[in-house]
Amino acid sequence: MKQKRWRILEPVEVGRVLRAFEDEQARTVFLTLVLTGMGRFELQGLRWRDVDLVDNVLRIRESKSEEGERSIALSPPLAEALWQHRRQSAFKGEDELVFWHPKRGSKIDHEWYAAAFRAALTAAGVEGYVRPFHDLRHAS
Repeated sequence: MKQKRWRILEPVEVGRVLRAFEDEQARTVFLTLVLTGMGRFELQGLRWRDVDLVDNVLRIRESKSEEGERSIALSPPLAEALWQHRRQSAFKGEDELVFWHPKRGSKIDHEWYAAAFRAALTAAGVEGYVRPFHDLRHAS
């Protein structure tokens, strides 16, 4: 069986895909992945106490990487998207997850996001295989 050959999104494609998302949370997940270089497990474990929207810093506390705990500066567009996401979220407490399963409120389901990501790729006219999590850290 031949393995799928994956590729990285080109910068021009990132904007097209961003605009193509129909779900706002999925759009914010995509933007977060592209602009921070976070991995899937880091994103799934992110809590509001880790997001400082005053100083525009995101803290990674749970990481599988060698870097371990680290801080990431938030760009103004990502800080605004996260602020809007929190404002519209039913889960705003400091210990609540930033990104949650749309129906259960539990950790975001990677298959739910992958489906939304693939739909956005199709709507944006992006061809080829782009992995929904890992490859986005290389796309900006």
